[in-house]
Amino acid sequence: MSSAAKSAAKRLMVFGGTGFVGSAIVEEAVRRGLAVTCVTRTGTPPGHILSQAWSANVDWLPGDALRPETYRDAMGTADAVVTSVGVLPLPSLTHEEVVRGNGDTNVVPARTAKELGVDRLVVVGASIPPFVPGVAFGVPGLFEAGYAKGKKMALDFARDEYVGSEKKRGAVVLQPGGVSGTRYANGRALPLWIAMSPVSRVLRAVPVNAIAELAPTPVGNVARAAVAAASTANLRAALAAALLTLPETFSAEALRVALVGLSYRGDVRTWLGAEDRHKVARIAAGSAAAMDALYAPVAAEARAASVGLTRVEGNGPRGSGGAWGQDKSQAATRFLCRWLPRSALGALGERTGPGPGPDDAEAAARAASRRDHGPA
Repeated sequence: MSSAAKSAAKRLMVFGGTGFVGSAIVEEAVRRGLAVTCVTRTGTPPGHILSQAWSANVDWLPGDALRPETYRDAMGTADAVVTSVGVLPLPSLTHEEVVRGNGDTNVVPARTAKELGVDRLVVVGASIPPFVPGVAFGVPGLFEAGYAKGKKMALDFARDEYVGSEKKRGAVVLQPGGVSGTRYANGRALPLWIAMSPVSRVLRAVPVNAIAELAPTPVGNVARAAVAAASTANLRAALAAALLTLPETFSAEALRVALVGLSYRGDVRTWLGAEDRHKVARIAAGSAAAMDALYAPVAAEARAASVGLTRVEGNGPRGSGGAWGQDKSQAATRFLCRWLPRSALGALGERTGPGPGPDDAEAAARAASRRDHGPA
């Protein structure tokens, strides 16, 4: 796999991925065809997740959010990092433990991502009702609101430090109120939605925003929002890299395999037999509908631009979803190169001889075109 393709690959690293909300985010990311690494203390998911088919498509990495050395190397290849770590302010926990469990466990991975130059950070926080003692506010001398303090630490870091003056980096903080769905505790399913769904309908019917906003949000909605926030910035680059590797005509199935393959081709574990050789095709086939919906906006953008991307429904192999065609001219190649991140353009420039550098996107695009099509 080329350096340019690696730079456009869509890899997601998730912290808190075995929790109620975090596991829904990981499942949604896999469903959309992303390559997901989930950092957990043991490196293995709990039984109720292990029994789900999607868990086989996740790289489970043993690590501790508070110890960057346990995941720094793997994070270096990530395109986005999602932190969804939190603890409830239970009486058995000290104030410091609650602050650390909601603040530091999100801030430390985020700070590491910033140091490594990861483009995108998504923090799953919480919208805390202002009237809940011990959660939203404390009483000096009696109790302190460690939960709110920790969540605010994570929000402040994302807003003030992660983004800062680096406009190329993006951070999104999601702050749902109550989250409904099926939570697992000690291997037992707790269907929270049975009680929370009626409550949600009642609260949303109240014509007062402050009350309506307290309505619980389905966990699936939170997961979709988190994955969309983590992947949107890289969709153009991924599509461009895939199209550059495909011929003038190709099936929709081939496009999906190329998109998923950006994250897995070149993985040494595949060639050593430690990784399933059919993993890419399996993910692409199982995520077909979700991938088509995810890439539809940028595909439409490419069709309207000078790429000349066209689709002929029904002409592809059975089950492929139709045939695609693209313009392989010098102008189209230049256009796609402009969609690649600067690091990928720098890699293209290095391979095409002296002249263009990592920051000279236009020159690198021209160099790539000369390589494929001869002198301009």
